Amino acid sequence: MKILYTKLLSNKKKDLKYKLSVCIWLYSFAVILFSGCVTLYKPNAVHSPMLQKKGDGHVSGSIGITGTGLMNLQAAYAVSNHIGIITEGMYHYRSSTYTSGTETGKEKLNILGGELGLGYFEKFSQNQNKLIQIYSGAGFGKTHDRIENSLDPNPEVSSDFFNFYVQPGITFTGKHIDMAVDIRTKYVKLYNINAYLYDEFEWWNTDYHYASDSTLDFFFV
Repeated sequence: MKILYTKLLSNKKKDLKYKLSVCIWLYSFAVILFSGCVTLYKPNAVHSPMLQKKGDGHVSGSIGITGTGLMNLQAAYAVSNHIGIITEGMYHYRSSTYTSGTETGKEKLNILGGELGLGYFEKFSQNQNKLIQIYSGAGFGKTHDRIENSLDPNPEVSSDFFNFYVQPGITFTGKHIDMAVDIRTKYVKLYNINAYLYDEFEWWNTDYHYASDSTLDFFFV
């Protein structure tokens, strides 16, 4: 009986520890999810030119809410039967109001960026309806975020950025529809970052300092 009681007590302790761990993880996730943060970069929409021969052109535009910016404008032109140039621009604007305790604030975010690239395309199927294309280029842009809140000692956060990308893809052309699958790999470097820096990224940490000329770089696909 004593052994059985000890086992039951041990199982109850393990169960309690497990439930406590789950609660802590869920609470931490909720804090991270619903806490505010500042956006310094948004990728532009992937541009698939689908050029096939010299003199072909392609112009497109898109309007979004999140993810790839508010407005994207893209253009491409084939300078030969295998070489094309592409250019694109992205603008993002967001204005939002939030409440933190008894404090109400406003945030105004502006991101403006552009890219220029060069690529190669080649038909490879017997009936000439499949095309392989690969483009590479670079871009630059600026970010400015203003937080109107009396709790923030310096309400402005800003950054410059530049990027390099490589984008291979394959295109299928038909009588009534064209389709393409492209994968863009991009390297981004943020510089001249003027923002708050925390020594430790913990939700209870209020020890921060305002830093300027910081940098941050990353890859994404």
